Amino acid sequence: MIDEVGVFNKGISADTLNDIASKGIEKTMPVSAKDRLTTKWGSLKASSYH
Repeated sequence: MIDEVGVFNKGISADTLNDIASKGIEKTMPVSAKDRLTTKWGSLKASSYH
């Protein structure tokens, strides 16, 4: 089972990798999907189908 997948355009340090493993990628990496246009649009689109 794969829990999280990350694709990076550069190498990451062992410390960053350990942070990702312990805290999760969303809390470790500086960019979050929360409040982004595509996330909001996906939520609006999904709610219109219910």
